[in-house]
Amino acid sequence: MARMNHFFAFRRYGAAKWALVLASIGFSYALVTSAPSVSASAGAEVRALGTNCTRLPTEFVTLSDLGAVVVGSQFTRQILVRFGFKPHTFALGGVTNIPNTDINMSDAGKVKGALTNSGINFFEVFVHDSTVGVPLTPISQLFFLNAVDQQFGEAPLHYETGAAVAFGTTDQTIALPAGVAGEVYFFSLSANGGVPPYQFTLLEQAGGRFLPQGMAFDATNGLIYGKPASPTLAGQPANIDILLTDDGGEQVTGHFQLDILQGTITSQAVATAGSLNLRFGNENLPDSLSLTLLLDKSELGSLGIRTAADLNGLPIEMTFGGFKLPPDKQPKSTITIVNTFDAKGQISVPQKFALLGEVVGSGVKDVIYSIKLDPKSGILTAKFKNIDVKSAIGANFIGFEGQNDPVNRGPVIPINIRLGLTTTTMIDTDANGVLDKTDLIKFVYKRTGSVAHGTARLNDNLAPAGIFLFDKVLGTEQQVLIDAATNFKADRVFFQMKGLMRQPGAQPVIPKPGDSCSVFINRLCLGMFPTTSFSMMNNQLIFHNDDPSKGLKDLIIDNKKGTVLITTHGLDPNDELFGSDILIAGEPHTVPITLTIAGADPHNPTFDGQSTVTLFRTGSTIRNK
Repeated sequence: MARMNHFFAFRRYGAAKWALVLASIGFSYALVTSAPSVSASAGAEVRALGTNCTRLPTEFVTLSDLGAVVVGSQFTRQILVRFGFKPHTFALGGVTNIPNTDINMSDAGKVKGALTNSGINFFEVFVHDSTVGVPLTPISQLFFLNAVDQQFGEAPLHYETGAAVAFGTTDQTIALPAGVAGEVYFFSLSANGGVPPYQFTLLEQAGGRFLPQGMAFDATNGLIYGKPASPTLAGQPANIDILLTDDGGEQVTGHFQLDILQGTITSQAVATAGSLNLRFGNENLPDSLSLTLLLDKSELGSLGIRTAADLNGLPIEMTFGGFKLPPDKQPKSTITIVNTFDAKGQISVPQKFALLGEVVGSGVKDVIYSIKLDPKSGILTAKFKNIDVKSAIGANFIGFEGQNDPVNRGPVIPINIRLGLTTTTMIDTDANGVLDKTDLIKFVYKRTGSVAHGTARLNDNLAPAGIFLFDKVLGTEQQVLIDAATNFKADRVFFQMKGLMRQPGAQPVIPKPGDSCSVFINRLCLGMFPTTSFSMMNNQLIFHNDDPSKGLKDLIIDNKKGTVLITTHGLDPNDELFGSDILIAGEPHTVPITLTIAGADPHNPTFDGQSTVTLFRTGSTIRNK
């Protein structure tokens, strides 16, 4: 086996080599710039409630070297960060030697394009946190892509890593950029040499798995994507094997290794419910799929989509576990595939969805589907009949492990939603200003003979990648006596916040010895205490504080119900809480709520969750919307 460990030359050669590379083409630049480092207080020794906790600052996970691509071929990479205050906003800026037409990046960090110049191509990425008040200094990092000329016929078939490959090579081992649990991941494979066109085939791993839970493979575009549900153990990356075949029958197996780090659980759920029906062994009895998804109304509004009429003419495409929806046209089909909304926010093929579908020349029923989006609620419904789901999404989601496991009983399938495209290509063309969302949907699956059925419910409550979501916030404003000697009174805000809280796989939150717990609203530390201060009762972790000078009053984590409750003493509405006066009625105040349970190493917390809420004041009452 020919081992290719130089996919990330930055790991092997270090920063000095890249500095020399830049110097050779006329640049002198620091590889990484960021705000001053802020240390996180683990607080294992603290025995009383403190308010000096600090949040770990945002840090890049993706290394500077993004590997190699083939000149003129489409590529996709995902830049990842963790910690700080989400959602993070990404932007290109600073120095680059790449033409603007060669590359673009979404504000969520997905980089796409096709490079025209061979050699080292570099660009700078800036990342901003989402907090109110004085903005935090963005962090930035320089990234590199090694663009290699096409070598069709003059080199052996291989996955492009930027290193020479000997004729006769049948295996390559390649390290992928690290992923983060619960964060969207994209990486496109680059094939070179041999005789195009190329074909990618996902291979089965020992134990019946093909991919880490929450991941999928788009074989048409050679794209690994999804949202990994859980981190991998240190030194034990997830293995992904993909067979590359050229038009001459030559084959190379790529053994890809993916480290998945622990991240911050943030729930902005897209997938809510669905069902699938699969029929094995008879192509005349095709499959069906139904999905109900929830999109962010504020994001739709930012794109100018507020009513169904605003959708008129806009295209939508999805991939469900690597399966393109709407599907491509079937051979000999008489149906025209349509993916653009009408003035009612609907797509229907054929026009009357109640039709049973015509049998086309191949003997297979033609596809029937309907898609509807209500911008006022953000609810997207999609129904598909007469499609080949089982072949498209592969055995990874059909022959899964743990059918009798009440927690892991069922496949976890990533779904990607794209709204506002200007082309019909799902994965490999993108532009800023379109809605691009990826989330996981978990099915409870049962097969009896040749028929299988899967249902997805409570994905919001039992999110495969964990959940931390405050859906009910109630605040009241009161005048509080601050200084009895001068009779000085000031506005104070008292909050009660209720939400959902689970570890990945719906597991309970269980502190480890030496852990401490920190709670923030925006950048304001409500309190930090050792987890030994929790009282345990009926699967609940209970903390109570009577000192009104500390912000945190109650914290209750209910592991049986998967809920969390936070109440506060009176908080100053200015400063680090909102950065402005919450008492101004009608103005939205969007703030993150963060809960971290960690020990001596804050980079590997027991639990780290963050939920963003938007608050409005009416009279003396403050509520979330």
